Amino acid sequence: MQSSSERRSGSNFRLGYGFSRSRNGTGSMHAVASIPVVTGAWQYESGSALHSNGGIFIFDKTMIEGNDVVDSATRRLDQSRIGAILMGEEETLFGGPQVAAMLIQNTNPLSICPEQDKVRAGFAREDLFTCVHEQFMSEMAAMADISCFRKRPFWSMTTSTRATATSTSCSARS
Repeated sequence: MQSSSERRSGSNFRLGYGFSRSRNGTGSMHAVASIPVVTGAWQYESGSALHSNGGIFIFDKTMIEGNDVVDSATRRLDQSRIGAILMGEEETLFGGPQVAAMLIQNTNPLSICPEQDKVRAGFAREDLFTCVHEQFMSEMAAMADISCFRKRPFWSMTTSTRATATSTSCSARS
């Protein structure tokens, strides 16, 4: 049997994306990921830090992501420029027409996007149709033409409640 001085233990950290999204998150992520190196735990089994295992397995996701049927003429517009896009600034529209309809899911551009004056003015356009799919009433959902809300969050699903957990309720702006 090993004595306590002969036993070595590692420190294992599994870090998620949310951790890096807090104030000073990048610095915190680097600090925690460095702990196994600084303490020497990296030398021992389970002495590591893992941020994401998304790249471990390589799968052909063409069918489930629909990559084989993507229309190359479809524009990809940058959410961080949504104010300029909705205000019709030509360089943000890539030569296409002004945006006339949007589906917004699980985000609140009225709170998070830069150039808030343009964002608010763009979403206030009478000729813009917006549908918001959200978990709760947000500022964006209140401003949308149609708002759909999840009755129960994804993480509370169980086999017996799956039918009700995936249902939504919708309301329309009058």
